[in-house]
Amino acid sequence: MRETSQDPESDFVVKRFRMGTLEVEGPLKTVDSRGLTRRLLEKEKGDLKNIVIETSKTIKDTSVSRLLRETDDSKIKTRFGFRNWFSNYPNVLTFTFDFSPYEVYGKLDNISGFFDYYHSYSDTAVFVPNVKVEKHVYTHIDGKAKHIRTDKRMNFEDYGKYVDEAFEILDFRNNKPIFVPIPLELGMDGIKHLANRYIKKGYSCFWADFHSSAATDRAKLSLIRHFKRIFRDNERLDEMVMHTTNVRREITMHSRDDRTPSSDVLTSVIGSDLVGANREPPAPFAGEGPALTPERKLELWEHKARVLEPDTYYYVKVAESDYGSQDVAKLMNKGYNVLFNSQLLNREFENQKKSFFDEATVKPYISGKRMVREYRDGVLAGVLFGKARTITDFF
Repeated sequence: MRETSQDPESDFVVKRFRMGTLEVEGPLKTVDSRGLTRRLLEKEKGDLKNIVIETSKTIKDTSVSRLLRETDDSKIKTRFGFRNWFSNYPNVLTFTFDFSPYEVYGKLDNISGFFDYYHSYSDTAVFVPNVKVEKHVYTHIDGKAKHIRTDKRMNFEDYGKYVDEAFEILDFRNNKPIFVPIPLELGMDGIKHLANRYIKKGYSCFWADFHSSAATDRAKLSLIRHFKRIFRDNERLDEMVMHTTNVRREITMHSRDDRTPSSDVLTSVIGSDLVGANREPPAPFAGEGPALTPERKLELWEHKARVLEPDTYYYVKVAESDYGSQDVAKLMNKGYNVLFNSQLLNREFENQKKSFFDEATVKPYISGKRMVREYRDGVLAGVLFGKARTITDFF
């Protein structure tokens, strides 16, 4: 850690630190590897100063078993989403287990080979895989998915034990920073327990998996706030590096709306130093039923193909944007669309930092954005800057 500048009105912070050989001044948006090609990145990276390629995946227990039996090097590489040219850039893996390792494999040592592969295919830093603590169980009723219960796979004691054991495996002959996960499904007691455990262990790099929630999700913001406050009380806050990923791109999105309120551009205000990949909530029973026709897939993509409007903080349908026909055609390509929005986010983070240094707070700049003023009659300003306008804003 080189330097830390904290906004007194919010969790927005500018931190200068080194991650491996990479010099970072956060907040910094990573580049999602989905749909990314070497040719596309080389041609379109433009003014991106620091490029960090992120591959985010949710892993089933059967995937781990198959990987450990695999002997074909190219297939192993594919399972980690790795391409040889990634080595030309800083790159990281952020994986989430959709199972409890103890429940499925007994001892973590039984899948230590997975962690050795995982360490090898993440060049710049290593992120201890998160465990999806909650399992949501659905059933079909009248042709629709209905949630019937939520099962807990791990308690916070087992989660802490898992992190320590995974960290130890990954730290063998290691010279990369190791990020440990903050599970946002374990509630306040779990967060308090893990924060104190992490402090005793001396961990300083963390990542939070939002599981396709918006950056404005009140419950998750409260948990992160509590986690950071414990570190502050132990005089460890300034050395902390925070990565947030799998954040929903928009707070809400309806196909009929030409403009939708952004979520990912606000991750800076919750204290993110590194801003990771976007994820939309998965549909229950996804992949079941008849396959979508090409025409239906195109129709859905036309609704989802949006671009950030930095002046307002709305995401705008490409077809309704101010871009010319050639740019619109390019933005209909998914890989280009994701990369282009990453560029816009990084530029906007630079604008936020400039405003912060000019005004000693980022609050007037972000509060003045049209979307922040308009969304639910301005409630976001209270959520982000800690002053709710009325008691009903909390419900």
